[in-house]
Amino acid sequence: MPKRIVLDREYIARVKKDNAPLMAAVATMEQKKIPCKFCKLRTIDKYEDLQGHFSAFCNRCGQVAVYNAADYRHYSYLPHTRPVATMIARTRV
Repeated sequence: MPKRIVLDREYIARVKKDNAPLMAAVATMEQKKIPCKFCKLRTIDKYEDLQGHFSAFCNRCGQVAVYNAADYRHYSYLPHTRPVATMIARTRV
């Protein structure tokens, strides 16, 4: 298990202050929730100004997937109501 680091409060305050303009700009943008390609858990939140390719690590299945931001321009994420394992089992029958 990795060691947890302790950050100085002054450092955290400085980073938050530097990050405030970005947070204000992002607050007005539309946000898309991108699911994992393997297990469909919500992996990353994409903002409308994202361009190009990006990779995301899934905390549930431990896989890394590469995405093209343009593929999710008109995408809307709806979480599954049933577990993915149940849906996979039904498709195999």
